Amino acid sequence: MPALCSASGFRPRKTGSTLTPSPKAAWVFVILTLLMVTLGSSQAPAQDNAIVVVASAVEGQVTLFKKDGTSKFLAQGDQVNPTDTIESAAGGKAVLTLNDGSKLEIFEGTRVEVNELLPEEPSKFSASLFFGRVSARLKKLRGDDVVITPTMVAGVRGTDFTVSVVEDGTSVVTVDEGHVEVSTDKAWDQTDSVTVKPGQEVVADKSGAELIPRPISIKDLADWTKFREARLEAMKADLPSLLAMMEKGVDPNLAILDKIKAMPVDRSETLKKLDMRLKELGPADVAERAKLTIQTHMEAGNVLGLVKRFRVQRMRLRSTFERGERLQSLLPTFSESLGPEYKSVDEGLKRILARKAEVEEQERKMSVEFKDAVAPSQPLLNKYKKFAAPGTGQ
Repeated sequence: MPALCSASGFRPRKTGSTLTPSPKAAWVFVILTLLMVTLGSSQAPAQDNAIVVVASAVEGQVTLFKKDGTSKFLAQGDQVNPTDTIESAAGGKAVLTLNDGSKLEIFEGTRVEVNELLPEEPSKFSASLFFGRVSARLKKLRGDDVVITPTMVAGVRGTDFTVSVVEDGTSVVTVDEGHVEVSTDKAWDQTDSVTVKPGQEVVADKSGAELIPRPISIKDLADWTKFREARLEAMKADLPSLLAMMEKGVDPNLAILDKIKAMPVDRSETLKKLDMRLKELGPADVAERAKLTIQTHMEAGNVLGLVKRFRVQRMRLRSTFERGERLQSLLPTFSESLGPEYKSVDEGLKRILARKAEVEEQERKMSVEFKDAVAPSQPLLNKYKKFAAPGTGQ
């Protein structure tokens, strides 16, 4: 498929005998565009951003878990809603189809959650992949965090890619068509990112090593199975230290989530003040209006960036327990390799999982408080979101 856009996401400028606007004229055009969007959207209703997800194919045992704790075997035609989690057993797989024609294929041994999004967010679909493998074939869908894993976030600028996660947290993004922006945390508020192009893959693990795209080596499910088995074999020797890292990470991750949850309050207040100042300006205040308009759009981007950051951090916290349960189910197959360390590893997993209910309750309360903090700014987010891109990075 020929590229429709340049790496920056915009069509390349044509060259030739046509006149090229001067930098000053281009800057004026940007300001006028922002002003027209701001003025024209002041009374606009929130855009219907809803995506409907339906299981279009199911094979083998695939389970649908609801937020209220109930579960059922997934069947063809079932609707999958935000906050629903899907887990496929050995030999199980499913295809989720979105109402825009996009498809998400879920392979065996996978656990994935459909994330809840605000109507005002630029992203229309987002999923958290705790372990396993999914392939996405997207139509019009684009977003900053279409797939979140324990060690990376995949933002879609393309159409055909695969994300895989080993139980130790190692994540692989493989791109067949389009571009995928992959980012990983250096610190809770600092990220490293790279663009993965067609024919490339990138690997992120708990080491925090630099993201370096390379030619695709994991081409199909057979390659992925070999890669996963090799990682699991290497993990056995490192399992005690991996569990120690997972256990020590719970409280710091909770503290980060607690820190982020309060941040929208000040951002929302700043956004409201900027909006009020814009309303108070007269027709002659063109320069000041242009300056404030840009600031307001960027502040809206900052609020949306916090929404994304909270979702990613929440996934990091939850993945500790999702992976812990998965490792506990695999532990009997490690008994021979672990030898005398088997008992201490088993006890370490039990300590981690013993905190699950307590941590989930804290996370639930923080999520409610975060939503309450964001709510006052939502009408303004809808008004200013179109040009909010400068502030939506992690």
